Amino acid sequence: MTLFEKILAARGLTTRAAREEFLHPNYASVKHDPFLLPDMRKAVDRLKKAHTEGEKIVIYGDYDIDGLSATAILLDAFGKFGFKEVGAFIPNRFVEGYGMTMGAVDKVRNMGADLIVTVDTGSLCHAEIEYASSLGIDTVVTDHHNVAETPPPSIAAVNPKFPGHKYPFPRSLWRGCGV
Repeated sequence: MTLFEKILAARGLTTRAAREEFLHPNYASVKHDPFLLPDMRKAVDRLKKAHTEGEKIVIYGDYDIDGLSATAILLDAFGKFGFKEVGAFIPNRFVEGYGMTMGAVDKVRNMGADLIVTVDTGSLCHAEIEYASSLGIDTVVTDHHNVAETPPPSIAAVNPKFPGHKYPFPRSLWRGCGV
């Protein structure tokens, strides 16, 4: 078995049909309503407010490849949606460490942030989000990592791992992914 086949098997993709569907998805057939995700409406409403009021948004990305990719995608999307004040903060893993930290929140505050939008982090950062809020900075969390029993004290916490939503999330694809 090749390394690639082992990776697919670790994801639970053991049949030829399952592998083909995963490797060559038919995107037209999987158009799920994003508003079925938890807190999506709250996130969009807060972003609309930021757009209308010309607020400074700082995208707080993770330093790994999905965090960097998501940060780049949001920077591009926000620009195309006409947001004028958008920046990004990627923590240095050797200075700030993993996830949101109080020191990193201070750096984001110094960037003039009114709103933090996390990508690939934030679901377990209750104290840091509370700290940001005490500084007058709202937070919208977008993440896919493990969650606590209660969501963070953010304006919105968009993560398919939070319970109580109707998004048809294929949890079987997360086996063996380390998240």
